[in-house]
Amino acid sequence: MSTDRDLLPLHERQAARAAIEQLVQRHGSQAAAGEKLGVSQNAVNKALLYTKVGPSVMRLLLTYLEMDLAELLRRYGDPAHAPAGPPPPRMMTPKEEAIVTAARFAPGASEKEIREIAGEYDGLLQSAPPIEWLETLLREVQRRILIPQRQQRGVTRRKRSEQRTLRKLHDAARPEPAARAAPAATGAKRPSAR
Repeated sequence: MSTDRDLLPLHERQAARAAIEQLVQRHGSQAAAGEKLGVSQNAVNKALLYTKVGPSVMRLLLTYLEMDLAELLRRYGDPAHAPAGPPPPRMMTPKEEAIVTAARFAPGASEKEIREIAGEYDGLLQSAPPIEWLETLLREVQRRILIPQRQQRGVTRRKRSEQRTLRKLHDAARPEPAARAAPAATGAKRPSAR
């Protein structure tokens, strides 16, 4: 059981909460986001509802997002609380700007997947402006990740619908127990044959 002293500073927890909230939106559920992070759905729920984020959840989140605490605070929290260290963030390259934007607006695709796609276009778009990078990344994310995810969800829905229909047909075809099938006695006497 965690206590308040086991939790991280509030500004770090708030940044983690914002990042986790984006993961939940991207993956469609708290359980799916928890699975991606390697934590329970309950841990994700506590982070979202109560801003309860401990060191282990923070470590897993930073590993999944492939960033350090300072970067997490700059992207999802209050940059004023970013730890002192390296100089302020440099101007992003067009490629980096497109990756960050695509990750923010392409639910269902992780930043890691987007970076892998961007890596394939390094030679072609090396001197291209950010909008060209962004259009290319969004088109490829749509083609490679989002459309297959939607198709898979459609297949899953169809299977569940078919299973539901089969269960209903099976239940309807099942014979009723003999006790229910026999008509109830009415209490009327049969006329006697004389």
